[in-house]
Amino acid sequence: MLAIGIGCSSSAAPPSFAAEQSRENAPASPVRLILFIADGAGIGYWSALWSTREPAVAQFPIVGLMRSGNTSSNRPESASAATALAIGMRTFYSGIGVGPDSLPRPSVIDVAEVAGLATGIVTTAQLIDATPAAFAAHTSDRYAYPQIAHEMANHGIEVLFGDGQGVLEADPRFGDGYNVIRNPARLRELPVDTLSNVLGLFNTLNVSAEDRDPSLATMTGAALEILDRDPDGFFLLVETEQTDERGHDNAPFDVIAAEMAHFDEAIRRALDYQAAHPETLIVVAADHETGGFAVFPDDDDVLTGSYTTLGHTAELVPVFAIGPGAEVFGGVQTDAAIGQHLIEHVRPR
Repeated sequence: MLAIGIGCSSSAAPPSFAAEQSRENAPASPVRLILFIADGAGIGYWSALWSTREPAVAQFPIVGLMRSGNTSSNRPESASAATALAIGMRTFYSGIGVGPDSLPRPSVIDVAEVAGLATGIVTTAQLIDATPAAFAAHTSDRYAYPQIAHEMANHGIEVLFGDGQGVLEADPRFGDGYNVIRNPARLRELPVDTLSNVLGLFNTLNVSAEDRDPSLATMTGAALEILDRDPDGFFLLVETEQTDERGHDNAPFDVIAAEMAHFDEAIRRALDYQAAHPETLIVVAADHETGGFAVFPDDDDVLTGSYTTLGHTAELVPVFAIGPGAEVFGGVQTDAAIGQHLIEHVRPR
């Protein structure tokens, strides 16, 4: 059993959200929840992908829309938006895993660990970037990288895969207690069915979708093999960062479609896993929309895209769900409501 301790600073003794809890209180049957986040991807991004192929989410029976926001302004941003999904509560601009009063709140990863579930984070962003940080750290400043790295490294998360840029600079002991992998080829060769506590530090951030190695799908598959060994189940967060980055760049249509296809391959890997483990719930969402990206036919009737801004918008973003409990993710809801559903799904029964 994992006791949860979350600190407001890396030097203070961390307060505990919950006392030690036995596995007798854990769910009787495995709870397997995979949350996919395409950072910045709104309807236009999915439309670009749909114009090139039928995406994996075409198989998802539940579709909804999510309203992103924070308590500071009408402009969504990644830290507060991811925090709403992580803790089921909206917070202020730049807040990470804290409520509007700046106090730490238990995230879905915290609750999953109290329930005795394994946990994992897979991202193409820096591991200490806003979205993964919101699920594994608690601070009022998304740029408090030393604190975020310290909390994430000492959280007890079994799988951490992402871009290693800045991680060891923020906390040189980040890899203590982990099997550390830096070579993508080694990840593909590892006996992941026997490994635990794996930290993958790769170069995934500043690379095109076509050249990204390991791919998000490869990292997702390896994470699922490792987490699958926990008989009580797991929670896995999978994020693609470059949809947001490309939106800020107002990248061409085909670049957006390629990034979404890269994300789609990872979802397909999760669907393959779910086929063998039907108790798995898969939820696909975004934290917010970036760029106001819209798809339309040009004068030659060829689909293309255009933008309204270089920043984030207040547009609704789609949510897709499949598996046991998927129905609660339908309709139009806030990001905080989606976060509450995620927490309830892993909460000890």
